[in-house]
Amino acid sequence: MNKKTSDRTAVVVLGMHRSGTSALSGVLNILGCDGPATLMAPNESNEKGYFESSKLYRFHTDLFASAGTHWDDWLPMPATWSASPPAREFHQLAVETMTDEFGQSRLFVLKDPRICRLVPFWEDVFQEIGATPGYVLTHRNPLEVAASLGKRNGITTGLSHLIWLRHVLDAEANTRNRPRCFTSFAQLMSNWTGVAEKIQTALDLSLPRFSLGAATEVEAFLESDLQHHKEVPGKMLQSPMLSTWVRDTYEILERWVSDGENSEDHKRLDALRGAVDRAAPNFAQVIKSGLDKADALTKEQATITACIDDLRQDMAERDEQVKRLETQLEQAQFRVSELDQAHAALLAEHQQDVTEIQRLNKEIERERSARSSAEARSAEFDSRLQVQFRELSDVTRLLAESEKREQEGAALLSETETRKEAEKAEIQEIANQLRDEIAALHNSRSWRITWPLRRFTDGIRSLRK
Repeated sequence: MNKKTSDRTAVVVLGMHRSGTSALSGVLNILGCDGPATLMAPNESNEKGYFESSKLYRFHTDLFASAGTHWDDWLPMPATWSASPPAREFHQLAVETMTDEFGQSRLFVLKDPRICRLVPFWEDVFQEIGATPGYVLTHRNPLEVAASLGKRNGITTGLSHLIWLRHVLDAEANTRNRPRCFTSFAQLMSNWTGVAEKIQTALDLSLPRFSLGAATEVEAFLESDLQHHKEVPGKMLQSPMLSTWVRDTYEILERWVSDGENSEDHKRLDALRGAVDRAAPNFAQVIKSGLDKADALTKEQATITACIDDLRQDMAERDEQVKRLETQLEQAQFRVSELDQAHAALLAEHQQDVTEIQRLNKEIERERSARSSAEARSAEFDSRLQVQFRELSDVTRLLAESEKREQEGAALLSETETRKEAEKAEIQEIANQLRDEIAALHNSRSWRITWPLRRFTDGIRSLRK
């Protein structure tokens, strides 16, 4: 077994598609191995995620296309491809992509089932980036793999077994004399701690988070739903209907998982790999026809999947919209509750205002009644005042008339007094005349007395009038 050549370790997970490589990579990631910067998104085929670089996924797709092959090809890689100019270009691109995805990480996990057919290519890449690869080869019951590929890709059981052989046999042959260990999906699901310990020992490394603290995370990750297709191992090993190539390869790998690698099995594995390689030209055209049909089915399925993805996206958007509407509804209901409380408070205040208004109305009615009484009294007083005013006017008029009469009386009195004084003077004068006449009478006869007396009597009557 080779010793480490650098302080950087790449834990390379090798295994056939649908063989639990994603589950194993996920556990290694939880236990402290760095993952790629751009992870492939989970989907219905792998709900927990692939723990695989999306950039390297596209890289391998382009690399296989340059070699005239694809991921589900059971034929070996063309012998001339590794020395071709495209191979050198992909080497440089792989170095750049690894730097982008893992930087200078000292412990990282690299997983892509297609690396099973490209181990020599990647050995050169690891050497250039200064990382020592440690390989973890995992497998799964070929019947379970076939069932999973049949459901996902419409691939027949026979072709699935040929693809399975190509991946596991190439991966085993090209990692001999390298740091490596063997496990299986079944062992990982039943005893993940034993798998982790085996990896640490075989690859001479320490998983940073291999502790009780991370155990809960791993247990939650490795739930039983990860394994949708299960088959009894004995069914695979004892079935005479299955190829001896598949049965013998599976038996050896199962034994290595439980008992450890046995170099005496290498010869048998090389023979199996040689038989598969020699059979390739004989079955290539027949299988190609089947692959063409499978491609057509795959394209049709891809179309259907795209439609389903669109529907799911639409449903997701609708679900998001429903969630937003539900959130808005909750906010509206909370607002309504607040408004109800505010409304209740306003009603209470309104009731207080109504009570106060009723009290004020009563006071206003009392004031109005008092005002009406006051107005009635005022009207009565005004009426009485008018009467008194009229009476006063009459009195004033009477006073004026009385004053006028008084003035007239005073004038009349003054005139009367004047006339009296005049008459007095006249009477005095008459009296004086009478005295004179009387005196003369003493000297005259009686006829002389009669006439003055008559005049005196007329003067007295005149004064009386």
